[in-house]
Amino acid sequence: KAKGYCSEATINNPKACTDAGKEWKERAAHDEPPPECIGGIASRDNHNGNVRNGSPVYYVWKIPDFIKGRAVLRLRYNITTGDLNPTGLLNQDPAEAG
Repeated sequence: KAKGYCSEATINNPKACTDAGKEWKERAAHDEPPPECIGGIASRDNHNGNVRNGSPVYYVWKIPDFIKGRAVLRLRYNITTGDLNPTGLLNQDPAEAG
């Protein structure tokens, strides 16, 4: 799928671009297959470790054959802080904190 962009770099959608009197353009897709998108195994919040049968969660990444030269891999990890009680930490006696 082609990627759209505005001749004004601060604008990121076609309507705003044309409303501002700028030109919305498209560049060809990179001619590569889409990334694999799979669901993960259910695990408890903030548990980056073992799941089924005590086995760690993992994914085998294969660098595509069409990658030549330098490349950047951006990793992102989202955490949930629902199991943290911040007021419990704030009310703790410093002498007990160790």
